[in-house]
Amino acid sequence: MRLSLVTKKTNEINKYIAYIEELKVLKDGNNFDQTKHTKELQEQIKNLRKTNDILKKDNKAMKDIVDQIKLKLTVEIKHLLNIKDSQIKKSLIKLLDHTLG
Repeated sequence: MRLSLVTKKTNEINKYIAYIEELKVLKDGNNFDQTKHTKELQEQIKNLRKTNDILKKDNKAMKDIVDQIKLKLTVEIKHLLNIKDSQIKKSLIKLLDHTLG
């Protein structure tokens, strides 16, 4: 009777050991997946930061171009407003209303 009880407990212990080993394998595999996923996310973040830096530079360049256009437009408008012809002034005001408005 004692021998069968010991055998039964030994089998139960072996079953738990196998279960623990299975859990370890699953955990290690899960950690591998998480590590892989983390690396992928870090790579995506790195790429997004590079893209963001490029976009910031492009936006700054575009802003500089727009500022140059505004300056040239202001100078030309000032020039045109100094002309005595009222027809030119009216056309200019109409143009400004359409572009600004």
